Amino acid sequence: QIERMNIISFKIEKRQISGKIIQATNRLIAGVLFFAASLCSSQTVDFTSSNLPIVLIDTHGKDIRNSTRIVADMGVVDNGPGMRNTIEDPFNNYDGKIAVEIRGSSGQWKKWPKQQYGFETQTESGDNNNVSLLGLPAENDWILYPPYSDKSLLRNVLAYRLSNDIGRYAPRTKFCELVLNGNYRGVYVLIEKIKRDKNRVNMAKLRPEDIAGDQLTGGYIVKVDRPAGEENEGWESPYKITPETNRVVPWLYHDPGPDELTSEQKAYIKNYILDFEAMMNGRGWKSDYEQYFDVDAFVDYYLLTELSLNIDTYTFSTFFYKDRDSKGGRLAIGPVWDFNLAFGNADYFIGMHTEGWLLGTKIDVADRIPFWLKNLYNDGDVQRDIARRWLDLRTDALALPRLVTMIDAWADTLDEAQQRNFERWPILGQYIWPNYFVGRTFADEISTLKNWLTKRWLWLDAQFYRTAKVDHNPGPSSFHLEQNYPNPFNSATTIAYTVRRSQHVQLEIFNVKGELILKLVDAFQTAGSRRLTWDGIKADGEKPAAGLYFCRLAVGSTNQVRRMILLP
Repeated sequence: QIERMNIISFKIEKRQISGKIIQATNRLIAGVLFFAASLCSSQTVDFTSSNLPIVLIDTHGKDIRNSTRIVADMGVVDNGPGMRNTIEDPFNNYDGKIAVEIRGSSGQWKKWPKQQYGFETQTESGDNNNVSLLGLPAENDWILYPPYSDKSLLRNVLAYRLSNDIGRYAPRTKFCELVLNGNYRGVYVLIEKIKRDKNRVNMAKLRPEDIAGDQLTGGYIVKVDRPAGEENEGWESPYKITPETNRVVPWLYHDPGPDELTSEQKAYIKNYILDFEAMMNGRGWKSDYEQYFDVDAFVDYYLLTELSLNIDTYTFSTFFYKDRDSKGGRLAIGPVWDFNLAFGNADYFIGMHTEGWLLGTKIDVADRIPFWLKNLYNDGDVQRDIARRWLDLRTDALALPRLVTMIDAWADTLDEAQQRNFERWPILGQYIWPNYFVGRTFADEISTLKNWLTKRWLWLDAQFYRTAKVDHNPGPSSFHLEQNYPNPFNSATTIAYTVRRSQHVQLEIFNVKGELILKLVDAFQTAGSRRLTWDGIKADGEKPAAGLYFCRLAVGSTNQVRRMILLP
């Protein structure tokens, strides 16, 4: 096993060496080591056990560096669901070597003290060691992601889970707590690194000898991103993002990396994408783009990024993959990645808003997005495909009550560990770039995330219903929901609506969590205008708390939503 004296907390050392002087000395040493490691204002934490798995890393005095891996020892304690994990327990999930480095451009750029690590599990001889960590499928490339500016701790976890739930692979995740060289580092997320693998991006493996024929055509993973580290090789698009800017799209090789690809393979994937961009820049692109590009993958990617309003999407950390031609190898966008600035956690561009689009927007974010993605967005057939896909998912994987329940469940799981995390990194109530909302407590952060997501979901729902052209859909022009009056109100409010043809009508009240609190109408109604009063009482007879509520009129497959404010 790893040399436990260098890994476990100083509390364990206190048991082995008695005496108040030694105890005080150990605490002083812990403080010095902490200061050297973090270079920021934070606090030491007396950590011995958790309801989360525990990851312990020992570098034997070596510094972990950026883009240069060092060999270290790692032990993982995971006693299973519902079981307590302690730092004294045997390393029952992993006990062996890793090659570890610092990664993540935003954290390094902003000099965040809670650092992100990429690591590779290895054998004693340094070979790849494919293992299952915390129940995830066996592989050797992993990431320990540190939620920092995202003080809900779970935006990436939420986005990746939703992608997998709608049938599009995204890295799977597990929450854990990290101890590095005896220093408690807080809540981390173990994440699968994006790479070609039967359990990750499942496509043909490209070998060095695959330099001709069908074997040359896949599989590749490339990305649009700022150049960084070992992936600092690629090419630039010859086309401007917009006519008004000199910016072009930077393409990078990802997997295989630039040092693994042959010259023939580099030329093939580069020329494939150049041909695709040239086609999208021509007049006949509408009849040809599906020969190059997987539209269904784009539809799902679009829905997830618009639901989360991830302002980095299409510009940074945007992955694409291509399988062999014999396997239908068109260029596909995905997997989704890097959503820590999503779901309302950004104070620039439109990141804080719950209305508006990333694609099709008229503000600054538009001059960062490749022109051909905007072409796709403006195609009426693609827009209808997006809207219809939303209709399929809105009552299933992307149902609002389900999303809120998932957030609550994760928050409950993290409740104990988040207290230690924010004791170690006392940033609650402080602005950390690029926070729009700054909550005083973890509960504030979770509540704000749910409120933002609810508003965003309801706005998208109304937009997609207007776009979908379904045969049995009467269209939004067949009814109208007026704004309630008075608004705000504290005792009763009047709701008026018009139905222009006989059809089934539902009029419902939701809270900010997306929970249905009252169904005012659920019946077949003839054409005409109607007016009714809501006395501010829920279906169970209780008076709801003051705050924001939503009134939704649903007719057929379309709806309209109005915001209502109930005063104390």
